[in-house]
Amino acid sequence: MIAFVEGNGVLTEDQHGFRTKKSTETALQAFTKSVQEAIENKLNPTGIFLDLTKAYDVLNHRILLSKLESYGIRGVTNRWFESYLSLQKQCVEINSRKLGTYASTTRAIAHGVPQGSILGPILFLLYINDLPLNVSESNMVLFAGDTNILISGENLNTVQLRLNNVMMDIQRWFTLNNLIINAGKALAISFHTSQNKKPVRPHVQLEGKAVPYNTDTKFLGVFIDENMKWTKHIRYLNSKLNTSLYKIRSLKNVTNIHVLRTT
Repeated sequence: MIAFVEGNGVLTEDQHGFRTKKSTETALQAFTKSVQEAIENKLNPTGIFLDLTKAYDVLNHRILLSKLESYGIRGVTNRWFESYLSLQKQCVEINSRKLGTYASTTRAIAHGVPQGSILGPILFLLYINDLPLNVSESNMVLFAGDTNILISGENLNTVQLRLNNVMMDIQRWFTLNNLIINAGKALAISFHTSQNKKPVRPHVQLEGKAVPYNTDTKFLGVFIDENMKWTKHIRYLNSKLNTSLYKIRSLKNVTNIHVLRTT
């Protein structure tokens, strides 16, 4: 299935998760390039960072099967996936020293795809594959369920209008596809040069609530700030390396090289 999807160009180029020749590195490169190009062209880029709640657990099977069919996975193969999804079951088991083992009634799983399986990640990618097609006036970078949207414009009014349209498109798509955005983790960053003391910060609203602006965020393991400087990430790496070095120095005289390599 992975060969079919990759070989036929089914997946959007905006998706960098669980794909051959794509990674967190390519996602970060795509994102930083878009931001830097916007700043160089004297535009005002605003980044919106979104996270999904229980992404794998809430996928609608009917919608997923319909999307598989639209991507060319039809007939017997589509029915096989229907059987694969519908036959998943789960129960809760509790082990107690005093009371012994107790298991709840086994029930069929009506939503979601199995985590930790080979098919789980590719099915999830296909489920959210059409998201960029339904959101205009923006650049999007996806890494599995991590969603980053960049909106740029010449002035506040232009950025605000585009951003309003984008947020409406986003919320409409997520509602139609029964996915849930973790509104509590959503944040915005207004990217600009350090010389710009009055950056454009349009109002960002999600589910009726204002999305807060941050000066920096950790995106796919790397700290990115509003001026596209790497000072915070360098300090973060320096702290981690100093901690590791301290552990190695403390243990080097009491253990062997094999243990030190796993410290």
